[in-house]
Amino acid sequence: MANNQSVDYCRTVMAIVCGCACGILGFKGLAGLLSHVLCSLLVSAAVYVLKARMDPAYIVSTSGLFLGGLMGGIGTFVLIWTMAYDIVHVYG
Repeated sequence: MANNQSVDYCRTVMAIVCGCACGILGFKGLAGLLSHVLCSLLVSAAVYVLKARMDPAYIVSTSGLFLGGLMGGIGTFVLIWTMAYDIVHVYG
């Protein structure tokens, strides 16, 4: 349970960072969404390699690790992405 909470926290922080980067860089449409998917998969891979040391005993479900939180962070990502895009490109 604690491992899943840690992964969710990492994904939330990464969604904020990735949303800021996409907004500042001016990504629109699918480019922004694909960057969120890529960032989420990179966080999952980093957790799998660094924390679990590629030992599935530390993680309940490997597919859950990689695909479980993809939709959970999308709301945060879209909110930060649109806010950063508006601040830099619309009002700036």
